Amino acid sequence: MLLDYLTGDSDKETKSTAQGDISSALQTCSSFSQTFISWDITHCISHEVFLQAAARLLFHHASIGPFRPALIREQLTRFLNIFPQNTTLLQLYTWNESRIRIDNRVRNILLSTILTTGNDTLTSRLFAIQYEIRHGTIHSARSAFEHALSSSSSKSSAGLWKFYMIYCLETPQFCAQAKDVWYRALRACPWAKELYMIGFEKMSDMLPFSELKSIWRIMGEKDLRVHVDLEERFEDIAELENTAREQRRLGHR
Repeated sequence: MLLDYLTGDSDKETKSTAQGDISSALQTCSSFSQTFISWDITHCISHEVFLQAAARLLFHHASIGPFRPALIREQLTRFLNIFPQNTTLLQLYTWNESRIRIDNRVRNILLSTILTTGNDTLTSRLFAIQYEIRHGTIHSARSAFEHALSSSSSKSSAGLWKFYMIYCLETPQFCAQAKDVWYRALRACPWAKELYMIGFEKMSDMLPFSELKSIWRIMGEKDLRVHVDLEERFEDIAELENTAREQRRLGHR
């Protein structure tokens, strides 16, 4: 494939003096890929690595001179149909489409090929979320989170739940919903100490004392290695709250 790129002279694609013959290289690529398919080893690691190499050659070719975006799209679509879980191929596909700003093509291939049953993976879901954060709206990003957390491939990912919580906390329109997301996360991943702690660290001003106390005790019941005994501190806070309520009651009188 590289030899044909460097020495071929088919003149089927416009090129500069710095570029090789991408058409001849892709013809060799297609022929070798068909060999894998004919051997009934379509999804073997060697085939995937080979197509990644072909995708990098396409990227190199497009980076140093003129090229047809349709050619890149056609080849990467074929590669992704064979290896829909390969985020390197997906990233290059997105790069090609971002140059002409037709975002629907990226969303279409995500929905039609990448995130379908049997191909759906956590890494692909994370890619879809990051794509919407960068190129979509806050609402499309939130929708991507919700779809990911309803998928069997990623609904038990503590890291993804934490990502969603932080996104809500840092997005003013969704900040009020962070508490609900936190409780959903704890139900989905009751073993994940980091999810409990993010509530104490980032949402203590949004939660009543009684709820924080209840969550801390649940952590102890689940043996989540609570290193600091807060019982006395909780009692002090409760006493202060009672005193404040009594003072307010007397003040009203």
